[in-house]
Amino acid sequence: NNNDRMFYGLLSCRVYDQLYIKRCHKCQGFGHYAKDCSHSTCCGICASTSHETFNCPHKNAENVESVYSCCNCSKSGKTGEALKHPSFSNECPEYRLRQEKLKSSLSYYSKN
Repeated sequence: NNNDRMFYGLLSCRVYDQLYIKRCHKCQGFGHYAKDCSHSTCCGICASTSHETFNCPHKNAENVESVYSCCNCSKSGKTGEALKHPSFSNECPEYRLRQEKLKSSLSYYSKN
């Protein structure tokens, strides 16, 4: 399958898209950066609204994974195990949804 390769003469190179979604480090929301944010603070590690991620008291804890809670998944109504990741995770369902929306807006990703 040559769908992930680009050919130039006799050369063949593997190519892939790196789709970047803007994420605010203040509220963890998508589509803007902290300098432009007017939303409330939400910690990207524990989803607390009382501190920002860089001030999280859990960030250096041995069991930091046990306090992970995603602001974006919480805002979208997910509960329980669906929240057990940091807001900055590439595995976040909300982040992946944003990536899929971006892909669908690119003509070369459309299914023929």
